Amino acid sequence: MGKHIKTVEKLVVKILNKHRGKTGNVTILRDLKESGVNESEYKKAKENLREAGKITLGKGKGGSVSLADSGEILAKPEIVPVPAKISVSKHKKFVMKRVPKDGTPIGNIALIKELRQDGISEDEYWPARNELIIAGDLSKGRGKGGAVFRPIDTLPTGGKIDPKYKTEKSIYPDFHNVIAATTWLGENLIDPKTVISEITANQGRKRTGGKWSRPDVTLIVVEKYRFIPEKVLTVMSFEIKKANELDVSGVYETASHSRFAHKSYLALYLPGGIPERDYSYIHITQECERFGVGLIIFQKPNDATTYDTVIEPRRKNPDPADVDLFIFRQFQKKHKDLLRLL
Repeated sequence: MGKHIKTVEKLVVKILNKHRGKTGNVTILRDLKESGVNESEYKKAKENLREAGKITLGKGKGGSVSLADSGEILAKPEIVPVPAKISVSKHKKFVMKRVPKDGTPIGNIALIKELRQDGISEDEYWPARNELIIAGDLSKGRGKGGAVFRPIDTLPTGGKIDPKYKTEKSIYPDFHNVIAATTWLGENLIDPKTVISEITANQGRKRTGGKWSRPDVTLIVVEKYRFIPEKVLTVMSFEIKKANELDVSGVYETASHSRFAHKSYLALYLPGGIPERDYSYIHITQECERFGVGLIIFQKPNDATTYDTVIEPRRKNPDPADVDLFIFRQFQKKHKDLLRLL
């Protein structure tokens, strides 16, 4: 039992590293259950880590856990072997055999039932499945109980690009109209009266601070709160890409906006909707979560009902001087004058 708990402790540290050193108990338990670890085992491992000074416990809904400053945060993610009754490698080929080759997702519960015909139990399935995910041979899917599927490199996004939106530049006006309108703002709990917005991509040869310093669309929100004496300013940047630009470079370009933006979104024009099984799309979502970049998918640039916020951005804390310089360089004089009045 002691040896098993030591392995669970390593899994907890691995999960905390994945979440940059801090996350909630609910998240840790969810990830551990996928490895066959129950709540009582987690509590014992957590207590051992706390007593050893490797973690600290925090408050919040459900409680939180943080890695202590003890060198536990790793330069590279550590792959901790998941407890298994027998060799994991002997079962991976059976798992892959049962997962559809065309990329169709299969639920974990259904897959476990099928694998029982091969003499593989649920306890033996999870370690094999986890190693296949780490190796990139399988990806997680949605659904009750979770699912897995084979990532497809060349899966078509479907749908047909409207001739009106053949160029990225042609998308800007309609996208801006949707993002700055009451429907999208209301959905995101933003009062339209507190917003100034502008298409910031079309500035010709104007010097704006170098490469990746011009978001395609920018919103500035100025809010007042009951118990905070000063106004709170939020710069929200949007980087637009088309279906034929389904590449992680868009994530890095959007992430660079954190130098001057509090929240940054990558917005993908995908007429066929979300290509959940496409390898490039999976990679994009992973990198968005890693960098705290928001992800919006829209099928029609001029139709707010086709907009889906897949990932919410994490709020960043850029230097006020950089934010001020960005607004000075990027926004029209009439908008800067109006901003002073909000």
